[in-house]
Amino acid sequence: MKVDIAHQESSKGLIFKKPLYGVSLSVVFSEEEQQIIKQHKLKDRIVLSRPLSADLNYDKWADHEDKFYLRISTLMNGEDVYYSDAPSDAKEYEEHLVAALRDLKEFLDENAEVGEARSFEL
Repeated sequence: MKVDIAHQESSKGLIFKKPLYGVSLSVVFSEEEQQIIKQHKLKDRIVLSRPLSADLNYDKWADHEDKFYLRISTLMNGEDVYYSDAPSDAKEYEEHLVAALRDLKEFLDENAEVGEARSFEL
């Protein structure tokens, strides 16, 4: 799994420009990882729960549950950009994102093979 993360600055609004701080994520899964995802039907698995991105209006998007989660399918579809209101929030989000991606890599590795039989006494 190859991960690229970049920070970007943007703004929202026509008259009162509100600065936004984005974390751009791009993930390229190896052939083996793609096969594991396909075989075990893991595309809808949640990688990270997160608040609504700062570039979206809560009133408009509150009913769209998919906007509150980063899923494997989102990672497979290309770049994901999540916006925060402050640079420190973007950096904190990146920390959570990296931890979640490490957990995802471990999860995919664990699903590569079935467990082995074992016998023991208690």
